[in-house]
Amino acid sequence: MKKTSILFFLLLISIIHFGQEKRMTSLLPDASKQATKNGVASSKSALQRVTCGTDTLLYPYYKELSFSATNDSFFLDAMVGNVRTASQAYITSENVNIVGVQFWAATYTNGVANKSIPVVVSVWSVDAQYRPTTEIASTTVNISSNYEFYKAIFPSPVQVSNNYAVSVRASNNSDTLAVVTNNAGAGWQMTDYGEGLAWRRFGSGTWNSSEAFFGQDLEYMIFPIVNYSVSTTFTAPTTGNVDNTIQFNNTSSNLFSNRMYNLHVFNDYFDITPADSTFRWNYGDNSALSYTRNGSHSYTSPGTYTVNLAGQIAGYYTTCNSDSSSTIAIQNSLPVKLTSFDVIKANGAARVVWTTASEVGFSHFEIERSLDGRNFAVIGNVQARGSSSNGSGYEFGDNNIKASTLFYRLKMIDKDVTFSYSDIVVVRFSGKGGLNIETSFVRGDNLNVVYHNPVAGKVTLEVFDMSGKRLSTNTQQAAVGTNNFMVPTTKLNTGVLVVMISNGTERVQTRVVK
Repeated sequence: MKKTSILFFLLLISIIHFGQEKRMTSLLPDASKQATKNGVASSKSALQRVTCGTDTLLYPYYKELSFSATNDSFFLDAMVGNVRTASQAYITSENVNIVGVQFWAATYTNGVANKSIPVVVSVWSVDAQYRPTTEIASTTVNISSNYEFYKAIFPSPVQVSNNYAVSVRASNNSDTLAVVTNNAGAGWQMTDYGEGLAWRRFGSGTWNSSEAFFGQDLEYMIFPIVNYSVSTTFTAPTTGNVDNTIQFNNTSSNLFSNRMYNLHVFNDYFDITPADSTFRWNYGDNSALSYTRNGSHSYTSPGTYTVNLAGQIAGYYTTCNSDSSSTIAIQNSLPVKLTSFDVIKANGAARVVWTTASEVGFSHFEIERSLDGRNFAVIGNVQARGSSSNGSGYEFGDNNIKASTLFYRLKMIDKDVTFSYSDIVVVRFSGKGGLNIETSFVRGDNLNVVYHNPVAGKVTLEVFDMSGKRLSTNTQQAAVGTNNFMVPTTKLNTGVLVVMISNGTERVQTRVVK
């Protein structure tokens, strides 16, 4: 068990022109050295750039390149004594095929030149702390005393759908394997850089956190060679109106947002660059492209537009691109502007009330009702009152209440048959379970309203005459359960009065006679 940055290793790094820039390409061995012996993969080459979908996840290596201090360097963890296995974990939440493993290591010897040893390379399932739990697959590769990027290919790809780890160990207990590790600069010690992904195993039993053992962040240069597929998808409405904001919901593959697979996300996660450029929205109207995960856009002219979402995984050796498109039909905004829409409970029925700011060439309203908030049916029609720049007020009564919860909306229809919908209003006819006026009466100089409130909070009582003129507004802090509202009647008109109570989410009304 030894962690070292001994002179010969520093010399090795200087020979391959590593220096302060730590360029990745200067460390990758020549691809022409790949070979196979007796059916066992034995390679000293880095994985070549391949078609979209296959990559080597150099995540811990890339962290060292990005964060190391001026005098910082890679280190060695020599698997000596009872320490046999080094493991490095990776995060995923989608199906990934692990084709093989690359690792930076060498035979750790005491003066024995060109010694070759077999190394067992494995894939493991891991627990919530990234500790290996069950070995899923393994293969063997021979390595030498030269520090190289060795590669082992599994007989068949290993599919995983959850977090996993890849490990290396000397096949024979008499051999010693030295694995290269990263080590960030002091400013990154045990912060965002150290993620607890590296583990060491003693013999065939206990696993120990490498980060905890060495007292600093440390990860092994053990990299899975993965094959995967991704797709960009999004949901969006098929129609909309001019000047209304349209929302586009990104439902693309999770790997796009995985920092271990996508260097765009890596740079954003560690604040190397200020923005994630994984996704690009083209709204099809020659507006500026948008580089956000979810899209949002307002169209200024009617027409049919093709919306395109492009996604990119900037891998370590490959770049994976995918895109999808959908059309949206944008119509001119309706010549009616809705300024209010509400549903009021009144004596076991519902009053649907709304006002408009202006109406020009407008046809009529359809009142729609639903039991589940998704499937609506028309329950009535109200004709527009004609062209008006001042707007109008409307009302529709629904006396056919057969459910404890109902959803209402308006369909506003123009004379050219274009239409739009209002927001949805929910009304609960739940008796004691909701806001409910139990009794109301005038006694002496006071109006008394006894009501049931489902939640503690502010309640407002308003009194109107039959023409709709507000005569009084009062508020009180109500408790859960039965409450009493007492309002002076000295300023109230004689005759029939409309009493309305609201608690912010529900509104009910009744009538009393003064």
